[in-house]
Amino acid sequence: MRYIENLREKVGNDPLLAVKTSLVVLDRRGYILLIKREDGNWSLPMSFMELGETAEEAGRRGVKEETGIEIGELSLLGIFSGKKYFQEMPNGDQLYSLTINYRCTDIRTPLSLEDEEESLQMDFFALDQLPSPICVHTKKVIHHYGASFY
Repeated sequence: MRYIENLREKVGNDPLLAVKTSLVVLDRRGYILLIKREDGNWSLPMSFMELGETAEEAGRRGVKEETGIEIGELSLLGIFSGKKYFQEMPNGDQLYSLTINYRCTDIRTPLSLEDEEESLQMDFFALDQLPSPICVHTKKVIHHYGASFY
């Protein structure tokens, strides 16, 4: 069982503090990898950290689970945290997240939809031709770091 799911069994919908990674994966053209989620929103690859895992390991694992891509070197973009990153999920779960954002251009394997439950569609997009709708976190990352991606 995953860490967050285990905590949810104990605390129900009460607020949790969770550490997530979010990755800006760029191909050779500088196009950004986005994943279409079950809710219809496009998103960066993300994952919650598990106990004993480094943030970098969580990021690599999340990208592999969601896209089948194996990635290498990561560079830190920054961290988002605080009250403005509070989320209430449709099921009532409440979450304060600390999200560690990385950039990666070291793509070692091609795209392949590995987990169809998490990812419905995925592709690389030019920053000036992004799909819609885009999740709130992904919008914030693109707006905040856009010029720093290159």
